[in-house]
Amino acid sequence: MGIRNILCIAVVSLFTTVSAQAKKPCTRKHKADLRLLTAYTQHVPYQDIHFILVWQQKQYPETFFWRGENGWLPCKMEKAHKDNAGKAYVSENISAGDIHKGDTLMLTPVAGGRFPMPEEIPMSMKNTLFYKFGGSKWMSFFVKKVAK
Repeated sequence: MGIRNILCIAVVSLFTTVSAQAKKPCTRKHKADLRLLTAYTQHVPYQDIHFILVWQQKQYPETFFWRGENGWLPCKMEKAHKDNAGKAYVSENISAGDIHKGDTLMLTPVAGGRFPMPEEIPMSMKNTLFYKFGGSKWMSFFVKKVAK
């Protein structure tokens, strides 16, 4: 075979490889990192929002933020469990490294502090929990309804 034929085969092979890669689906259904059990507002003595969720990843979250109607707020992370009556959630302080797959967490947005919203998060995304793992991009979880 001549150089011309080899070059032609290489170009055709490269073109078919590139076009085959371009046809791969670009969105992949991915398992959620968390499962929201409930989101509610508590009025004592001020309005407080709480999120109860089950963490479903092996890697623990580094931080959580709430993007609600009132801006970008950091969330306090606590481990949660039902009280003895099984009606209300009781929380205990933990650090991010103490979170494991299957843990029930209580997140509470905390007002105050100066945490600028990252540029990669659109201003239009509201009612969303944002979180990240060590060195990862921001992940999001839309909250459909917060009970009053």
